[in-house]
Amino acid sequence: EERETPAATDFLVAGSSKDVGVVRPDGGVPEFLLPAVKRARVAAEESARQDSASAAGAGLPSSAESGAAESSGKDLDDDFDALLGAAPPKPQAKAEPHVNETSLSELRATKAKVAAGGAELSKKLGLLERVRHVCQAVQIALPGVVVVGEQSAGKSSLLENISGIQFPRAQNTCTRMPCILTMLTDPSILEPYAKVSMDSSFEGAEQCAVGEVEEKIRALTAQHATGDTFISRKALYVRVVRKDGPQLSLIDLPGVTHNADKMADIHEVTVSLVEEYVRHEEVVILCVIPAMSDFGNAEVIKLARKYDPEGKRTLGVVTKCDDAARAEASDVVDKTLMRRDSDVQLKLGFHCVVNRSQKNIDDNMARKDLWVKEQQLFETSERLRGLPSDHWGTLRLMEKIARIQASRVDECLPKIKEAVRAKLLELREELRNLPAQLDSEEDQYRLFNGVLRKVSDDLQRRVRAEFMSSDPHDKALTIAPRVAQMVQEFRTRLQEENPEWLGRDMIDQVEDTVETFVHGYTVDNLTGPQVFISLIRRTFVEEGMLKDAADELVENIASHLRTVVTHVVAKHANVHVMLASRLAEKAADVIDHCLEMARELCTALTEAQQVTSTTDGSYRVKLTHFRRSWSEKAADQVQGREVKDTHEEKLTPEFLAMVQKSRDEPQKLAVLEICASLQIYSGFLIQGFVEMAAKLVKFNMVELLATRLEERWREDLAGSRLPELFPKDHEMARRRADLTSKMAALTEFREQLACLRISPPLKKLRPEANNFHTKVQQKGCAEASAVHAGVSDGVQTAVPHGGQAEVPTLTSNGLHSDQAERQGGDEAVRQVSSIPEVQKF
Repeated sequence: EERETPAATDFLVAGSSKDVGVVRPDGGVPEFLLPAVKRARVAAEESARQDSASAAGAGLPSSAESGAAESSGKDLDDDFDALLGAAPPKPQAKAEPHVNETSLSELRATKAKVAAGGAELSKKLGLLERVRHVCQAVQIALPGVVVVGEQSAGKSSLLENISGIQFPRAQNTCTRMPCILTMLTDPSILEPYAKVSMDSSFEGAEQCAVGEVEEKIRALTAQHATGDTFISRKALYVRVVRKDGPQLSLIDLPGVTHNADKMADIHEVTVSLVEEYVRHEEVVILCVIPAMSDFGNAEVIKLARKYDPEGKRTLGVVTKCDDAARAEASDVVDKTLMRRDSDVQLKLGFHCVVNRSQKNIDDNMARKDLWVKEQQLFETSERLRGLPSDHWGTLRLMEKIARIQASRVDECLPKIKEAVRAKLLELREELRNLPAQLDSEEDQYRLFNGVLRKVSDDLQRRVRAEFMSSDPHDKALTIAPRVAQMVQEFRTRLQEENPEWLGRDMIDQVEDTVETFVHGYTVDNLTGPQVFISLIRRTFVEEGMLKDAADELVENIASHLRTVVTHVVAKHANVHVMLASRLAEKAADVIDHCLEMARELCTALTEAQQVTSTTDGSYRVKLTHFRRSWSEKAADQVQGREVKDTHEEKLTPEFLAMVQKSRDEPQKLAVLEICASLQIYSGFLIQGFVEMAAKLVKFNMVELLATRLEERWREDLAGSRLPELFPKDHEMARRRADLTSKMAALTEFREQLACLRISPPLKKLRPEANNFHTKVQQKGCAEASAVHAGVSDGVQTAVPHGGQAEVPTLTSNGLHSDQAERQGGDEAVRQVSSIPEVQKF
């Protein structure tokens, strides 16, 4: 009549028979109790049917579905089945510790919860674990369990106890790189297998037996965590697939240590590794702490509090509890139950376990024997027996981790859905920007013509001042406004370099030229034209004033055009690296050619300025007005009247002094005439030169740019050379395949996420658990009364025959009933066996 999930009365009868001292050598139930057992089981099964009917009406899984979920965990692993499925132990020659029926029943119940865990929970966890490597590659955080602890705290032993995989052990630091262990289920396989890899996708990783994992971990650790990188930040991935069992993601990190024998900064590195993983809100933090250590001063507790100050996602796991049991003094129970104000307070609390010691490993102790040893320790130790059963045991820890992780999954599902949606948009845009693989000549021509058209249209809009953009960087990539600004700077430069012809230096230079080269050939008033022409040629042409300024203008415009064209080409041809490169290369050649043409034109225009003539009639008018103004000002200066500057040409004191001097020295009059003519004419010369040079440059370098570019591109790149622009890019093909694969995985992930049901918070399920609790108590007490009637008249009846026992508000472990209810529906069964009247009976 044994079942995978025992009825509530299994606890009652087994517990009662033990308490009254009637226990058979094989650990079974005495024959005279069997009728009561049968009646109790019939009542319990009827209760289960009623619960199933109620659950079906509430939309919850039926008893058949629950049974199916429980049976899916039938083969959690061989060790567990060997423990729970074997016949009661037979007496041995040597005395062995006895495991009573209560312990086996509790283990069997815990096994069912761990293995089944609910179909919806398994579905969620399995889904997350299957896509974890994809989400990690695209930086989407998923719920997981991070195991942290100080060096030699028992982290790897804990993972070994949970997973059944033996991890490397060492005297000092054994875990030298993050190990991400993923436990999945596949009902179709016959034998469990594993994969070990440095790649989260396990690409190329070979399957191996579970027993080979340890050596593979050692080999990869020796390869990637050695020398200066004794502690490596690279993660090692282990995937274990079994027929059934819990589905978890456990991340084992190197222990926090100050032992710097192998690495000078080992403490900083190990701390930063812990912080890197625990900072994510999606993960559950398992703080592994030895029982005999000071919880409050544990460094990992402080690190967990830094990123989880409320302790809502931190679960303390107390290891090496057998040391506390043997110690002369230990407050491990108080610390675990957080009874004192000074104790570390975690909302998820603490849980005690016993792992294999090195001696146990040397003796090849199986997990089933370890669990028996663990059960015996917490039940028989005077110090540890005060711990409620839900605070100790590896199997209950596995159940608790799965339940906590399930809660985190439900809490994080909306955030995960949004992250997947945003990442899909990002990947889709990235894929769209990748170059397409063009195999046919027709496709190549189509894309080539399309790119040239886009580039040409873009450049034309910039040339015609039709280009507008909200991007701040585009302000510097216009053409018409920027060229106009350069022309104005060109004009300003020439005006600033134009000599001050009315100043002392130029007056002296003109007078010296007249005296040295011209005086004596004719009368003084006819010496001006030769000097005027000579000074214009020397100043503006021979000394290179105009040419240098024009060359600078041409160079500046060419440099700006190279920048703009390169940007435009990259913008419209960036999906094909070779095409963009060749277009930019040919564009630079075209711009250099335009530069040379514009330079030659400006040089010719500069040479033409030796012809000192003008068709602008305003030159003569302006010169006449200028002469009249200096005569008037000179007269005002002689007569002591205020000199008013009414002319646009500013008359220097030196020039006015020369005007006064010319009254007594008529030969100075020719110098004045020459300086005045140079002053007026040079202004006209610069204005005309700037206008004409700007037109030549704009026309040859700017207006014809797009046309010349397209002609060159088609001439040099089209035709038989076109395939060279679209070579096979294997790296790009790999990138495209990678993006496509990630998008497909995330798309499927998103669709499956939409089908998941988000479970309500645990507190909303407590009324359901409480109803079940009440039913079990009522039926259990009624059967206890029936058992009492057939056992002994000497035992006082503690339960009325009517079966309506009044349930006390305080359980045997000192918890109030409302506190016990907070531990979920699983506590209901345990409370039945904890009723003092039942125990006494």
